[in-house]
Amino acid sequence: METGGIPQTGWAWEFKFLDSVKRSLKLAIKSRRVLLIGFRGTTLLDKDRYALELLQEACSDLGSRLFMRIRDKLGLAYYVGAQNFAGLCPGYFAFYVGTMPEKVELVKRNY
Repeated sequence: METGGIPQTGWAWEFKFLDSVKRSLKLAIKSRRVLLIGFRGTTLLDKDRYALELLQEACSDLGSRLFMRIRDKLGLAYYVGAQNFAGLCPGYFAFYVGTMPEKVELVKRNY
């Protein structure tokens, strides 16, 4: 199997895991910004993945408290949500929000 330069050890690859929470601000469209807060996730076989799946669902619905606070109450975002990605190796869990450039700092303080 082609690994794209990732060294293999047996059936799994060697990954460099994050040692702390990373924050990222990416330019999506000139009039929009996407903020992402990511955490190390779980594997498919980890019993904790079920809690992260529930958290993802609770934070991604249009009626979620996160959505209602950031978008409806404060008017700071186009969309908000969470994503859980689990695999054979630990994946990631992330919260994300799409906002306007002038509201980035307000979102950081309230998100």
